[in-house]
Amino acid sequence: GDALVLGLSLAENALTLSGPSAARLGEHPEFAVGSAGEGRRLFRCQVFAPDGTMLPAYSKNILAEGGRATFTLPSALNDAPGAYTLRVADVLTGATASAKVTLK
Repeated sequence: GDALVLGLSLAENALTLSGPSAARLGEHPEFAVGSAGEGRRLFRCQVFAPDGTMLPAYSKNILAEGGRATFTLPSALNDAPGAYTLRVADVLTGATASAKVTLK
């Protein structure tokens, strides 16, 4: 299962990540990912628990057409309440953005 992506680009990129600041446990808050770069993009979305550990089951790759995509955090009723951190990275350029959501 590992993958290696090599790319060369002169363009710089900036990412945005926006969504709700709070949600209830068991809800599935949706976050908008935006890229200043045009065309198709591959984003790596990672989710970190309130204690800082990465949650691989909630992390995933998303393909964006036109630099726009959405990421849904599939929270469960038995997740630990607290502030979760979402981090998105453009696989090609390395640009990153992050957001927090508090699950209650």
